[in-house]
Amino acid sequence: MTLIVYITYDNLQNIEAQRSLPIGVIEVETTNWTKTREPNEISDNEKQLNSYSVVSAFNKNISPNCVESIKDLYNSKDWRLKSIKDVSIDDEEKIETEEMSSYAEEEDKTSEEIKSQEETNVEQITNNNEEKASNKENANNLTVDSQNITGNKVLRTIIQSEKGINPLKYDIDVLYEYLKSDKTVNWDERDTIKWDLYTEVDDQISSIEWRMLSAKVNITDEQMKILKSKNAIAVFGIPADNKYGFELILPYNDLISIFVNKSITNINYQNRPTYERKCYLNDTFIKYKATSIDKCYNKDYHTSLSNHTDKHHIDTGLLNEENLDLMDLDISSKLILGENTIDILIGNFITNENLVNNSCGFSKINLYIIEKPQVNVNVQFYKYKNGEIVYFGNDYLPKVGEKVFLRIDIENNSDKIALDNLDLDMKLVSNDNKILNSLLKINNGNIIYNQQDIASRTRCYLNGDFSTECTIQELENLDAGKKITIMSDEINYNVKLRDCIDNYVYIEYTVKGNYIRDDLPYAKLKKYYSQTNDKRIKIPVSNQIGILHIECIAEEDQDTSFLLNISNNKYFANLSIKPGQTYKVNNLSIREDYYVKLILPQNYEVVSTDTYSNSIQNKIIVNTNNYEKTIQIKLKKKNNPYFYKNIQSQINLSFK
Repeated sequence: MTLIVYITYDNLQNIEAQRSLPIGVIEVETTNWTKTREPNEISDNEKQLNSYSVVSAFNKNISPNCVESIKDLYNSKDWRLKSIKDVSIDDEEKIETEEMSSYAEEEDKTSEEIKSQEETNVEQITNNNEEKASNKENANNLTVDSQNITGNKVLRTIIQSEKGINPLKYDIDVLYEYLKSDKTVNWDERDTIKWDLYTEVDDQISSIEWRMLSAKVNITDEQMKILKSKNAIAVFGIPADNKYGFELILPYNDLISIFVNKSITNINYQNRPTYERKCYLNDTFIKYKATSIDKCYNKDYHTSLSNHTDKHHIDTGLLNEENLDLMDLDISSKLILGENTIDILIGNFITNENLVNNSCGFSKINLYIIEKPQVNVNVQFYKYKNGEIVYFGNDYLPKVGEKVFLRIDIENNSDKIALDNLDLDMKLVSNDNKILNSLLKINNGNIIYNQQDIASRTRCYLNGDFSTECTIQELENLDAGKKITIMSDEINYNVKLRDCIDNYVYIEYTVKGNYIRDDLPYAKLKKYYSQTNDKRIKIPVSNQIGILHIECIAEEDQDTSFLLNISNNKYFANLSIKPGQTYKVNNLSIREDYYVKLILPQNYEVVSTDTYSNSIQNKIIVNTNNYEKTIQIKLKKKNNPYFYKNIQSQINLSFK
């Protein structure tokens, strides 16, 4: 039996797309590429380029007469690009166009008269006809309906508003009118494209040429599930003939903004760091970020892939060091199930003669869905009791001043993603997220605690197996589902009063590494966001730091004992107190209320007092600002012992 397999072109493309991608990477091909028409692609019946009239005369390789000069390209009040339906050509050009059209009509009339002449002057008539037909053709080439400016061609604008104060404003729908085209992109053998510029340098005004490339990308059910799980990112890159099969770069020159489903993204870059360009895109204020080749991980290789853009490119795999986002250019939140539109707005400008011959272009990009590692870091306090390790928990919390030891667990909870060369940095922070001091650093086989490397005095264990020790070098590769536990008698901490006031020890940590490929960075920052969304490690400690001092004063009979009960919702204590002595009650929990009841003999009563303005009768309020209190109870004998209350439910507590 012979098995016949038919391989279609589409199947071949899918096979090629999955050629050598690492585990955890999905390549989604962009299709249906189109690009703004170049001037040499414009038909004879329309102008070759649209231009703001103040810069319409500056052209390279095309005649100024072939440029549509638009006098009111922006609204004068807010400098917003106007719809193509709301603009008109410059009056001077309109007059010139009408004159040329009139000349063409006269030539038509003359031509008809010549045709009716006698055949005796055939040679002369023939020569005249050829000359006049040529004039008519030239005139028709320059004749455009001034009320019907056409789009889908390069648009030249000024770089900034004429006063230089208000940023220019662009809406994607209006840009569509000027730049959107159904003309298929002709990629070269390297899947790149280049184009010429048609702007010469002017001493007074610099201009910018806008082009748009558009594509489609289809997201399947399975891919959308991965993206919605928040365990993956979606970034642009290009296929590459290397061991990974892709490079996370975007070659471009000079300015780029990418829209996904007509929504702006974080991809707004320029390759000139000397001038910060600003504008509004869809009413969102944009500051163009500058790309720097020096920040690139694979500088030489990436610049070789960007020769067609003078080596300029965006490294979409760079880590944002400011806020440690996994990738600042993740567009997963912009994608929808099914067909998505990708629009790449590219601007090219020339500000000096040295830049006239720059290579301007782009590369065919694809979308890469990359699963993220799921790394968790946990810290537990423990102590030694009779030579055994005892862990603290919710029912057994360390108290102020108590020495505790730290167990640190680093776990890769990913299904299939391994992490390489893990780097852990832990800091103690306060409740209001102020960094108190560095706690621990683990990097390159070193464990730094109190500014000393204690790696040789550290015990490490794999996957909860405490029967066999390993070294910290295990962090050079942490496979999926693998956990490493780090413990040392050197890693200890004395619980501070501030910790008990907060009820927690707060730890902020950053864990870094590489995954998928050698240069793809991963970072996870545990940090404080708000009281309701706290991302720090919170280790509970005892908040029983409240202290109560009790003084008893009796006007007579100093030898009588009185019974005092102190309680809250969980605990209670009974005290036998005598006048003339001071008693101390420790370990009261802060942020809890305690109630006091005094049991008196039948011939005693509480002396009335009005000195308890800082408290409520029978209630002790323990808080972070006042967790050490003193109460004074004054007693006297009754004049009539037959009238009494055995239990004093209303005691005026005098606080000192």
